[in-house]
Amino acid sequence: MKKTGKLLSAVIPLLLVMMLPAFALHAKASKVIINESNFPDSRFRSYISEEFDSDGNGVIKDSEISEITWISCDGRGISDLRGIEYFTSLEGLYCCNNRISSLNLSSNKSLLYLECYNNRLTSLDTAGNTALQMLYCYDNRLSSLNVSKNTKLEYLHCANNNLGSLNVRSNTKLLYLDCSKNPLGSIDVSRNTVLETLLCEEDGLTGLNLSKNTALTDLWCGSNRIASLDLSNNAELMFIMCANNSLNSLNLTSNPMLNYLSCEGNPMKRVEIFGNPDLLDAYLNGEKTTEDGITWHEGTGFLRYDSGDTVVTKDKLKPMALTLTNLTGGISIEWEEVTDAIKYRVYKKDDGGNWVVMGSTTGLKYKDSAPRAGYANVYTVLALASDGTELCALGKGTSKVFMTPPLEITLTNKTSGVMINWSEVPGAVKYYIFRMNPDGSWEKLVTTTSLKYTDRTTVYSEKYYYSVRAVSDSGNYINKRGIGTRITYKIPAPELSFRNVEDGIEVSWKPVNNAAKYRLYVKTASGSWKCITTTTEVFGTDTAVTEGQKYTYAVVGFDAEERIMNDKGTGYDFLRKEEFVKIDATGTTGGLEVFWDEYEGAVKYRVYRKADSGEWVKLAVVTELSYLDAEASVNAENTYRVLAIGPDGTVISEYGNGKTFTFVIPPTSVGAISKTTGVRLDWEAVITAARYRVVRRTKTTDWVTVGTTAGLSYTDKSAVSGKNYYYAVLALDGNKKALNESGEGILVKYRAPSASVFAEESSVLSEETEEVTGGGIEAEELVGEGIFEEENPEEIIAEEEISEEEISEEESNEETISVEENPEEESSEEISTEDRNEERVQL
Repeated sequence: MKKTGKLLSAVIPLLLVMMLPAFALHAKASKVIINESNFPDSRFRSYISEEFDSDGNGVIKDSEISEITWISCDGRGISDLRGIEYFTSLEGLYCCNNRISSLNLSSNKSLLYLECYNNRLTSLDTAGNTALQMLYCYDNRLSSLNVSKNTKLEYLHCANNNLGSLNVRSNTKLLYLDCSKNPLGSIDVSRNTVLETLLCEEDGLTGLNLSKNTALTDLWCGSNRIASLDLSNNAELMFIMCANNSLNSLNLTSNPMLNYLSCEGNPMKRVEIFGNPDLLDAYLNGEKTTEDGITWHEGTGFLRYDSGDTVVTKDKLKPMALTLTNLTGGISIEWEEVTDAIKYRVYKKDDGGNWVVMGSTTGLKYKDSAPRAGYANVYTVLALASDGTELCALGKGTSKVFMTPPLEITLTNKTSGVMINWSEVPGAVKYYIFRMNPDGSWEKLVTTTSLKYTDRTTVYSEKYYYSVRAVSDSGNYINKRGIGTRITYKIPAPELSFRNVEDGIEVSWKPVNNAAKYRLYVKTASGSWKCITTTTEVFGTDTAVTEGQKYTYAVVGFDAEERIMNDKGTGYDFLRKEEFVKIDATGTTGGLEVFWDEYEGAVKYRVYRKADSGEWVKLAVVTELSYLDAEASVNAENTYRVLAIGPDGTVISEYGNGKTFTFVIPPTSVGAISKTTGVRLDWEAVITAARYRVVRRTKTTDWVTVGTTAGLSYTDKSAVSGKNYYYAVLALDGNKKALNESGEGILVKYRAPSASVFAEESSVLSEETEEVTGGGIEAEELVGEGIFEEENPEEIIAEEEISEEEISEEESNEETISVEENPEEESSEEISTEDRNEERVQL
């Protein structure tokens, strides 16, 4: 024994050490792989993948697991729910209508709502789920159920199992209990003092103590062996169903709220009801309160049924027994056939208490299509023989409050929320929309006169119950609310729109309810989803596309807490095309010239420019392959697109997003000739120019302003004969901002013409003059620089006076400024080819 003890004492710690890493790894796992090991049931595994694997990588990260609070896998044929233990933040689990035989929820400590009905469960342990508020486990094979640890439980539905006993003494917050169709024998509800609804039918009960259940409103205890029932402490009771028991008498004089009583199938000899003005239906031994053997004492509100009362003989006329049923479209009135009757006349009491004929029929039913909504409608029927003899008495009639069954509503998941639709109810002037709160109470969402409503406050994956109440013009309900219609809010995959753009495929979609951002996915060749971009906009562009290939896209919205807002769906397909008119542009002094390649099948082209508002403005329709935009914004971006037009006038090319160009005016072309008064410069006009500034530099000096003019020529009178200069002309807008760049400038060697020598003027630069590189002035560099200093007014006036002088024929024959044919014979001030290639000083 000692040896064995020592062996065990050595082995157990070792086993614990060996088990600890695995346990720790499981408890602190950073992710859960969706595989057969973690989720053995293929159907449950498929559900987890569809619902929670947002990026399609087969893994659920810990950050995602912590945000999964609801699982609804109803009716999927699941046999094994292993893997549920990973979802430790789970608050609601709905796994009904499956084939589950065991369920381990020990790791789901946060569970509030559990619906596992209609499975094959033989045991259910909820001891670790101390926060549980609702448990629906009916229609299983449970032989025991321990809810002693579930002290917060409010709703318990465990009907149709094999429970031999049920202890609910610890469940003091219980509001609803249905334990019907179990071989219980007895049930103790003395500690459930706030219980409102109790269903314990077919439980083999011989007694039922309800003295502590003062809040009870609905009691279903039929088909038992109960011999006595004391309801004297249950003043709130409205509905009693105690048929098919062993009751001899029933005293209901302490139940003033009662509006329905069914106690047929009992050896009843006496029923006493006092002070029940709302009692609508009372079934005693299968008969209504207007039948033989029942005495109604008007004025006292006292009903007594006594089997010893006088029996009415068969030859004495009596009122017909009617069955009234509330329908969506009115009240159905039915009766049994009367011997010798050939037709039946149906009456209804008016507001004054008088009988008014509604109609006649040879059948055994009649429908009142216009009953007073929310009020008791009183009817009677006379059976008539062929000679018109009445075969029954008129009587006091049978009453029914027109309260239709719960409306059949249709719930549809929409991108914007849950849409509720229902049919019109006769007599309704408006409708109240109700939604059940987590605590089981009903909250009115809205009042509407429409037949549909969208609840936009829904959250993805949460379950909701809705009910619609029709309301009459007097403000009374027309229909019952019922238990409501349930839906789990799953926002459908948003429908996508596509178009080919120059840089890829643009995908757009409508906003998803409560989404703060979106992820755009594309399906890869392996069939998995890849996230392209995350955006707060409702559009995105896939730039990694190839012409002629089809792509599949899907969009998932996320709220501010990174919770998924919609299903991904199977995605939408789109074919990539690159059939755009390919355009380019270049700046000129006359505007921005846009040109493009010829498009096959086009007879003309439409040219568009995008306005600041984002709208496309049509500039022209041309047959050429270019267009000069004289109104393009200088030194700014201009976006264009060109559409090819076919012979029938339709657009045959893709639209696209257009292409953007920055309009930069090139350096102005300048010419120069020699004048006795200086160097005369001429240039071409620049678009939108208000004035022109003439600048000059030498090989060793920066650019300086020579002068400004509104014309297209200018004479530099300060030029020194025999010196080399570089000239450029800058176009200025109204704010004296340069519209173009200076470039390298034109190289000029000024030689004042001799008075005795007259030669033909020639070009400023000979063919031997090499164009100078470097030293250019860009338009933006000129702002605030010295070359923008105020010009000399006298110089401008003088220049203008000279420009107005007529040039004589002799002057026109003056020698032009040129570079000597033999550079080696020039003076030291002349610039050589090597000098011209030296680096110049830039402004």
